[in-house]
Amino acid sequence: MSATPLETFILPALAGGGFSLVAIAYRLGQPRNIIPLDMLGICGAIGAVLFAGLGMRIGSIADVPAQVWLWGLVGGLGQYVAIKMLGCALRIGPLSPLWCVLSLAFVPTLVYARVFLTEDLLPLQYLAIAASILCVLVASIRPAEDAAADEGAASTITAAAVRAARLRTGLIYLALLLAIFMINSLLPIGQRVLGELKAADGRGFNLLYGHWFLATVYAMLAVCALLDAVATGRTQASRRALLALGVLAGAGSMSGLGLLNLCSSSAIVYAVAGITQILIVAVISVIAFGERTSATWYAALALGVLAVALANWNQVVAGL
Repeated sequence: MSATPLETFILPALAGGGFSLVAIAYRLGQPRNIIPLDMLGICGAIGAVLFAGLGMRIGSIADVPAQVWLWGLVGGLGQYVAIKMLGCALRIGPLSPLWCVLSLAFVPTLVYARVFLTEDLLPLQYLAIAASILCVLVASIRPAEDAAADEGAASTITAAAVRAARLRTGLIYLALLLAIFMINSLLPIGQRVLGELKAADGRGFNLLYGHWFLATVYAMLAVCALLDAVATGRTQASRRALLALGVLAGAGSMSGLGLLNLCSSSAIVYAVAGITQILIVAVISVIAFGERTSATWYAALALGVLAVALANWNQVVAGL
């Protein structure tokens, strides 16, 4: 049975709006020295309890296939690593281009579908992959104001040392963005794989066992965040602020993943969710948080939107 517009466009767009709340929570935490990983630790604990409860109401845990647990663990670990790197990247560059890269997780999903699921890609989708890579490269270019600030702070250092430090920071930032771009796709790849696996009645595993998959993702994320906090000895000056931002991030993350779980397994689902959150986060970052814009800022967002459009152009046109 073909997917409905609700499953293909409306629910993914609402999911993208939910994910944008996570970015807002991250940005609110910056001036309070609350890192994204600590927020996601609270989010993970809440999500694990919520989705496990929903799973137990629907069916027995003994009936859950091993693939669901495996991909849940992989997805949760991938989210931990990606968010860990995101916290580092936020100390170097602005939120909007970074979140744009984070929102392109559907692109590696397309590559996975082509290689492992033998799904044919259209020529425009190959161009979308190229545009997404360009988006990552452009997003890694720091604004001129930040580079000038580095030079001012290092006025007592030789010009050659300043240039070397800027180059080193730029390469680190690029490496972080590329790693986030790839690792963040492990969760949607897991959802895609489970959507292709069918039970005896023809329903996909993501519909039958999606709650257990998400419970495993969140539990893995919570455990990793807790172990990370213990290992680094982090403490929070304001636990109330951490709890509030953790709940906000959790509401956005759980609503986004929950809605995606109700969508079709088509790659366009992740694209619609991605472009929605790109635009929402960009607008809010500029209006509410005074984020500086630049030529590279606009170029990164434009390439991100272009990647989404190219990846799904034929599907969108066919639906008109």
